[in-house]
Amino acid sequence: RAANAPKWNLLDFNGKEGSILHDQALRVAIQKGISTEAITRALLGPMVANPTPLGNHIFSLGTPQYKDNSGNIKFNPELAKQELDALGWRQNGEFRAKDGKTLEVTEVIDANNPISDNISKLVQAQLKDIGVKNNIQAVPVADFFTSYVNVGNYDIVGYAFTNTNFPISSSKGIYVLDPNNVAQNYSHVGNDTINRMFQEAVAELDDTKRVELANQVDAEIWRTGHHLPLYQYPGAVAVRNTVANFGAWGFQVDYNYVNIGFLP
Repeated sequence: RAANAPKWNLLDFNGKEGSILHDQALRVAIQKGISTEAITRALLGPMVANPTPLGNHIFSLGTPQYKDNSGNIKFNPELAKQELDALGWRQNGEFRAKDGKTLEVTEVIDANNPISDNISKLVQAQLKDIGVKNNIQAVPVADFFTSYVNVGNYDIVGYAFTNTNFPISSSKGIYVLDPNNVAQNYSHVGNDTINRMFQEAVAELDDTKRVELANQVDAEIWRTGHHLPLYQYPGAVAVRNTVANFGAWGFQVDYNYVNIGFLP
């Protein structure tokens, strides 16, 4: 049994000053070389039929507010190659180079996690196809956030977020760029447009207008090359077919145990 859960995996691209991915155009070009659809199929295909990659940073699949805003950031390796060429990163043997420097990034993963390992190897192969060298660095789980994610010690890193019942306001700390407060914007990516639109969205009382504003914010987040959403957790649960009303809870948090039981 399966029901989309409000938790999703992503790739975070470090855009802070001094990082190779501080260049927004470079971040976006590299993201176009990553197939979230292929990653989603590989990770979820064995569990659910027709798994769908996530196309929104704020709203979850299965909610009426959801809209795929990924647009031009969708997988397009040929366009990625063209954009990298335009940025001066020219193919030089196996990988691209500029001013004698190889185009390489480091993807940090938590050690001994088969999901992280599979995703990183898929990303590594996909980036190699567009001439980008991706070095995978497995680090101890205990140090993963404190020594790497939280302090921006990575080029690419994968982890998960959980949406709440208030997806707009709970996303604000992730995507608003405040030089005095990192909050959860570990990648230091953002702009004044995102900051302003989030303020407008959380202050808007009309449901329809608030959702429209939030999806406009999401489209701008895609354009900045912030997080690359991968897939939403499918909530797939194995349950005996003689058990009723139990297993895949999805977004439900209060369970009616009176209705759970064995079928006659």
